Amino acid sequence: MLLVWSVSIYSIYQYTKEQNSSGGNSQVTVLVHGEKGKDNLVLTNRGKVKLLYGDASIEETINSKGEEATFKQIPPSFFDKDATVEILFFDPEGEPYKTSVPDLLYILTKGKYISLAVSLFGLGELVGIVKDFETGDPLEGVRISIIGAEAFSNEHGEYKLVIPEELQRKFQTIRASKEGFEAFELSQVPVQTDSELPILMKAKIEE
Repeated sequence: MLLVWSVSIYSIYQYTKEQNSSGGNSQVTVLVHGEKGKDNLVLTNRGKVKLLYGDASIEETINSKGEEATFKQIPPSFFDKDATVEILFFDPEGEPYKTSVPDLLYILTKGKYISLAVSLFGLGELVGIVKDFETGDPLEGVRISIIGAEAFSNEHGEYKLVIPEELQRKFQTIRASKEGFEAFELSQVPVQTDSELPILMKAKIEE
C-alpha cells in the first residue's frame, strides 16, 4: 500500500511539473473603464472584450461589477515572447464604444492585468432635416443649437450641428428656432446613433 501511494504522489508531481513547463492555458484580466478613470464603469455585465492574435480570437463579457473581463483559458501562443495581442471592446447592442487608443498592441504577461480605457464615439455631430409641421416642406434658415454650439438649415432643410469636444455628451437637449414658428425643444437626444434627427416646426398662430 505504501508503494502504491508513493507512486501516486510521484505521478501527480510529474503531471503538475509537465503541465507547468509546457505553458498550459493561463488567465489574464482586463480592467475596463471610461476615460475619466478606473471608477468610470462602462456597460456593466454587457460590454465585451476581445483578444486577437493572428487568426485566433477569444472574447469575454464584463462582469456584473462592471470592472473587468477575465480570460481563463488563453492559449499558450498568446504568451509567446514575440506575440503582440490586439484588444477590442464593443457593445453587443450596438452603442459605438471603442478603445480610446485604437490599433494599440499589447504583450500579455501571466498573472498581470491590463488596464483598458474605452470611449463612446460618434458624439461630435448631429444631422437631420427641418420641415414645416403642416405642409412637410423643408425649412431654410432654422437655427438648431445646443448650449454653446449652433448651426442653420440650408435650402433643403438639411443641417449638420458640429459639437465641440468639451460640449460632447451621450445625450443632448436640442433646440430649434425660426421667426414665425414656435420654438422647438427636445431633451435626452442620443447623439451617438447614426440616425438623422428630423425636426418639425409649427407655424405660430396669429391672434
